Amino acid sequence: MDLYKKTTITPFLVLANISFLPMSATAEDDIRYTFNNAILMGNAKSNDLSAFDIKSLPPGSYSVDVYVNEHWRGRHDVIFNKTKEGDLATCHSAYFLESVGINTIRMNKPLADEKNYCGTINKWDVYGNAVETFNAGLLELRMSVPQAYLDNTDSNYVQPEQWQQGIPAINLGYMADYYSMQQRDDSRSSSDSAWLGLDIRASASGWLLEHFGSLDWNNDSGNHYSSNRTTLKKPLIGWKSMLSAGQFYTDSQLFDGLSILGASLESQDQMHPDNTLSWAPNIRGMAETNARVTVTQDGRVIHQTSVPAGPFSIESILPANTGGDLLVTIQESDGRIRRFSVPYSSVPQLLKPGVSRYNVSLGKIDEQDSNESPFAAQATWQYGLNNFVSLYSGATGFDHYQSALVGAGLNTFFGAFALDITQSRFNFDNQENHGQGYRLTYNRTLPLSQTSFWLEGKFNAKNFYGQRDAFEQQDSGLEYAVLREKQSWSLSLSQPFQDGWGSLNISGSINKYWEQQDSYRQYSVGYSNNWGNLNWTVSVQRLWNEDEYGGVTKDDQVALNFSYSLPRSDSGYTQIYSDSYSSNGKASNTRMGFSTSVDEENNMMLGINAAYGRGGEMDWGMNGTYRSPYSTLSTTLSQGNNWHQASAGMSGSMIAHSKGVTFSPERSDTVALVYAADAKGARLDGAPGTRFDSNGYAVMPWLRAWRVNDVVINPKGADDSVTFQQTQRKVVPFEGSVAHVVFDTKINKQTIIHPKLHNQQTLPFGAIIKDQENNHIGYVGQGGLIYIDQTQSSTVSVPSETGVCTVDIKSQGAICR
Repeated sequence: MDLYKKTTITPFLVLANISFLPMSATAEDDIRYTFNNAILMGNAKSNDLSAFDIKSLPPGSYSVDVYVNEHWRGRHDVIFNKTKEGDLATCHSAYFLESVGINTIRMNKPLADEKNYCGTINKWDVYGNAVETFNAGLLELRMSVPQAYLDNTDSNYVQPEQWQQGIPAINLGYMADYYSMQQRDDSRSSSDSAWLGLDIRASASGWLLEHFGSLDWNNDSGNHYSSNRTTLKKPLIGWKSMLSAGQFYTDSQLFDGLSILGASLESQDQMHPDNTLSWAPNIRGMAETNARVTVTQDGRVIHQTSVPAGPFSIESILPANTGGDLLVTIQESDGRIRRFSVPYSSVPQLLKPGVSRYNVSLGKIDEQDSNESPFAAQATWQYGLNNFVSLYSGATGFDHYQSALVGAGLNTFFGAFALDITQSRFNFDNQENHGQGYRLTYNRTLPLSQTSFWLEGKFNAKNFYGQRDAFEQQDSGLEYAVLREKQSWSLSLSQPFQDGWGSLNISGSINKYWEQQDSYRQYSVGYSNNWGNLNWTVSVQRLWNEDEYGGVTKDDQVALNFSYSLPRSDSGYTQIYSDSYSSNGKASNTRMGFSTSVDEENNMMLGINAAYGRGGEMDWGMNGTYRSPYSTLSTTLSQGNNWHQASAGMSGSMIAHSKGVTFSPERSDTVALVYAADAKGARLDGAPGTRFDSNGYAVMPWLRAWRVNDVVINPKGADDSVTFQQTQRKVVPFEGSVAHVVFDTKINKQTIIHPKLHNQQTLPFGAIIKDQENNHIGYVGQGGLIYIDQTQSSTVSVPSETGVCTVDIKSQGAICR
């Protein structure tokens, strides 16, 4: 039996212990309900439950959250009209459907071509498979649409119209550290130093002012403040680009980066869907029937979709790694299966077909401690030509120096290649230097063994100058002020083995310079494995150490590392570890340590360790970290035979806004300022240590700009009397902005009364309770219990079988008439 009598559609509210759970109702129907008393027993059947009747929304435009195939597509104004039958129905235009990622041309071309048409989603779909449901209580419209009608848009990407500029605010991130070391040998020396790093962002109306700087201090030279970058930014949404002015670094993907004081305009990859950022081939094929297409890489399914009979194109592939052929499986409706492979390996220079990148920068060079500041200009451009070729080019220069580059990225059955040539001209000391630089990049993953290769080689002619080499030599005025690279090789190899056999990683490089005969060879070989909670790694590596006078020495190291995580009943962390290494064939150091978290959120971490070194030297140390709701604090303390050390640090951020200042223990460029009245003590999921303060504010860090982010409240820690009307919101912030997210709350201090009735009288379930001023303050629940909100009245009145009962709140006695 239905709880509600439906006037035109399915139930919308459920009454259970005087609480209401909204459910979906079709948007085409009029939302009108009356409570069905027949489901109740006893005297409750005759009770007046008209208070629980639900009436329809009037026609008009409503701001609602729109979901397409369960993916949020933003908050939109949706029009609801009355039909001829008097029902309530949505009215979607082609523009609206396109804005939520539905391709109206594929769905219904005649209606898409018809100007000013609007209708329900079911009328747009020529086959009638699309449906929608509307939840009036939550103002949510959910559409279910066949995949063939959707644009290839990522689930966490929405159209630019939904991007949010945020509120005017200042986000000040900081990281401070103080370090002290005392020597107790004959020198009796001491060293004290401090460092403060600042990243400040002021945002308003889509503009963003960024400043990055640091303050250094030590007891020998005093203090010095260094400004690393100060930039005013404005996103150009239509161009999906960023306009910047101030102090910043030029793009370093094709040329050496330099700090300049000027302006730049560059495309922003993050403003595009994720499936256009990383290169992957478009997969084209033919389905003979309505078929299922599955794409796997290394045995893992990375994409699956259903396609109608005919040609298909899949452009939204996101491969699991940068190398490894893609296996496409087509399963027809009659059970036939066809397969084919698409080669895939990627290098940074490869772009998806039709995708482009560009950058234009102008200004004066502003390198720290430089004597000159010549005017510089740089422009770069990259374009994905097709599945196999991407082209790129650029030019850069300043006074007495110019260079130009052309190159191409290739995707082949043998792997991914990128090759570019740079021609430079440098006029130094009245002498023209012309030369070429060549760069080759290769990436390949073998499909059977899963062996991944990465190789990069550079070859520079004797008279070739890179941009930074030329500037530093010109700035110094000395012919041999810099080491210019003659050739270099870099190799990286990764080999995972079968389950239980661990993995092997090898990397190395060789560098030769025109000004030196020697070559520098560095390498690293590591093998890692685990057995239950025990992880271990053995590694061999060669390093080159440079002292304060510029001297370089070779250091060959062998290291063995163990770590064992102790099981815990909560989500906390406890680990025992051991590190041993030798240097240049001589035993150097063995260290054992223990670290643990005090709480399940890992907000407080403690550690202690001890080491035994060459020559019998011993030392011990301890460290601690505490992440409070306001800041993250850290400290270390250690002591050896002839020295002792201590340090203290602090990091976090402060958000200054129109209502005050809110603190956070984390640093982040894009954040949400979350407000929930009276929610002091409540948490934010995904932000350990964060708590709502006494003003009802908290900061959600680590938001991804231009993407859908979930902000979820965990009521644990808030006062029991606080009721959250909702616990999840979605936000799509501008880069560097402070998004404002508001959660509605209600103080609900209920009192439960078990009235003392005579003659086996009972109160009817669902009856309305009123105070002495005739205000509605509660209902009668199951078993005759009275649930009332906080009130100043000493008595309340409740309808009974024969009349009205007056209940004394303090004594819970009842008098019925």
